[in-house]
Amino acid sequence: MSLRGNKQIKKGMTTESMEIERSIAVPSEVCTDKIEARYEDGILEVTLPKREDVKPKEITIQVK
Repeated sequence: MSLRGNKQIKKGMTTESMEIERSIAVPSEVCTDKIEARYEDGILEVTLPKREDVKPKEITIQVK
């Protein structure tokens, strides 16, 4: 997965633009079709949901 963005820096009367790119290895357990990203208040949040077939199974245990 590759993340890209532009950052603009003001220096006095001029504005400089800087390109940013980061590559991240995504585990095979991740459902790549459902990856989501959100950027708010300077924070990037990336959600990498697991595929259904690799999620742990839940069982109900009755306590007596």
